[in-house]
Amino acid sequence: MYCNWRMNHGVDCEPIAITCLESKKGQVIQRSNDFGLFADKEIWWLVTSPDGICDSGFVEVKTITNIQADKTIKEAAQENLVSSFLLRWDPVESRLLLNREHKYFYQMQGQVNIVDKETCFLFTFVDENDFEIVEV
Repeated sequence: MYCNWRMNHGVDCEPIAITCLESKKGQVIQRSNDFGLFADKEIWWLVTSPDGICDSGFVEVKTITNIQADKTIKEAAQENLVSSFLLRWDPVESRLLLNREHKYFYQMQGQVNIVDKETCFLFTFVDENDFEIVEV
């Protein structure tokens, strides 16, 4: 299987990110290696494997590697520093949202249906000091 450095970085950081999220939310998150794949009830070959499951929804971790070193995730979204960034800042609601034009938007919408949970917690993670939780 092909892996580039960003994929390897994501795999390496995912356990750290989920532990950080557990601490922040005060919930135990069941890891993907505990439950495997979810298959759609009608389209059996449509499957997903979220990064975690918790009482209030499921978790998708995205490790961020494409922002400037001196910027936080929130600053990158607010300043629109990366045009293809997965998050955007909503000035009306004063909060981060998943960019509806990003490919991950469709991934998470599909996961909501297949996993049969109402909420996806998108956990964007640079390190233990720079992370954001966005409900999708």
